[in-house]
Amino acid sequence: DPTLSSRDFDTFSASTGIAFEPTDSWRIGMTVSRAERAPTAEELYADGPHAATRAYEIGDQNLNSEVGMGADLTFRYDAPRFVGTASFFATGYEDYIYLLETGEERDGFEVQQFVQADANFYGFELHGDYELLHLDPHHLHLEVGYDQVRAHLDVSGEALPRTPPARFRTGLVYHSERWTARVEGVMVAEQDRVAEHEETTDDYTMLNASVGYRFFTGDLLHEVMLRGTNLTDEAAYNHVSFIKRQAPLPGIDVNLSYRVRF
Repeated sequence: DPTLSSRDFDTFSASTGIAFEPTDSWRIGMTVSRAERAPTAEELYADGPHAATRAYEIGDQNLNSEVGMGADLTFRYDAPRFVGTASFFATGYEDYIYLLETGEERDGFEVQQFVQADANFYGFELHGDYELLHLDPHHLHLEVGYDQVRAHLDVSGEALPRTPPARFRTGLVYHSERWTARVEGVMVAEQDRVAEHEETTDDYTMLNASVGYRFFTGDLLHEVMLRGTNLTDEAAYNHVSFIKRQAPLPGIDVNLSYRVRF
């Protein structure tokens, strides 16, 4: 197409990190990075409906490379019956590229435009594992976890679209030489920090469980696993999905699998 301009990009990315152990129980690590990404062909030249996202996407031939400067800090604590980690991150982007909902329609599809602006991302993730029972070969663990991320435009402070909501997990995990079992609850918060024209999503809680058995025949390892997800049949929507209203998360799902390793 003679109306499309040819674009060339030279990018540069680098990272460095440090890790040390101030005591036998503590480990601390830090990473800083610079990541540069050239815009994709779709981001530059798209001009038509996208069936997978049910949107009419429009690119921008004048997009620049996006540059992210970030830092990650991780703490890990190891005790005889407890392991805990805490990770924190912050990234500032120059000319961050994202798909913006315009509020318009074309050919029955919502129009979405690839745009770029300076943006900031930051968040953290916590995880803990406590061994409730240690009686060989039987082990029972309590696991908890929480993660949260914020993303907004640098100048206006407006939230970026499709930012994941906060999430909390907790579960009991049992394992022995042959048996494994797990029951967990996943609680996802409401996401009401949204961009213009973006829909909010409600909070939800899911209950998942699994039980597995493994055995050997000669050199072969056999694994049988029964899994159940969303056992309470919760109505839930994935906020980061482009088609969350047309395709909500699955209801009750139970499956049985058999695997052989050699």
